Amino acid sequence: MSMSSFRHSTLIITVKVEALKVIKSATAWGVTGAMLAGIPLVVSAMMIAIAHNNPVILAKAGAAATHDGNGFFFVATQITAAAEILGFGTMIAWIYAREFMDNTAIGLAMLPMSRHITMTGKFLVYAAWTLITHLLLAIVMLLIAVGFRYGFPTGAHILRFLVLGAFTLLATPVIAWVSVCTRSLIAGCSTALALIILGQLGALLGANSGWMPPAVPALWALQIVPTTTPQLLVFLALSVGFAGLTCVQWSRMQLA
Repeated sequence: MSMSSFRHSTLIITVKVEALKVIKSATAWGVTGAMLAGIPLVVSAMMIAIAHNNPVILAKAGAAATHDGNGFFFVATQITAAAEILGFGTMIAWIYAREFMDNTAIGLAMLPMSRHITMTGKFLVYAAWTLITHLLLAIVMLLIAVGFRYGFPTGAHILRFLVLGAFTLLATPVIAWVSVCTRSLIAGCSTALALIILGQLGALLGANSGWMPPAVPALWALQIVPTTTPQLLVFLALSVGFAGLTCVQWSRMQLA
């Protein structure tokens, strides 16, 4: 067997093993269920408040939060942008930190394969979980919008909501890096909260909001403040950079 074939086969095995860990985990099911139930409930509650002209909620939601399908998805995008950072962040922190919590990191590192393959397998499973969860969330939102007669949103609103999931995924590698560096789930989840805070602070920068990377997913999806190509490139560069740093940290880590 050639080296490339060996790496390919070990990556497939790693992905299968990591996928089983997620499927059999109460934590993964809990995070998934909380997101698929909690986010729609919050969005629905906000839409009810908007219908009753609640001044606080109207000020928070903005003029685009109209009582129709487009307004529903605008509010859904606002809430999801922050909630998914926390949900996705918790998940990626758990995927990487659990090896230290369960004392399986040493055994995992001693397997006859590159540590980079282990990290890649974990991230591929995490990416698949995030995209599937976000797609299910989009379906739930559509069902609520149509079922409660808000109306069907435009294709542009749906597309921006769908792409939001991919952008949020790209915002979270820094959480994996912190989780591996600290070997701590709590540190990873704290980083997710920090990203939410930074994203909210970034929104206060007006036209320069896009230079605050944690704010980019929401800004792009909501289209309130345009995000420029340089800002998107910085965002993507940081995402790739922290993913690479996670692999390097794991590869160089002393586990004895």
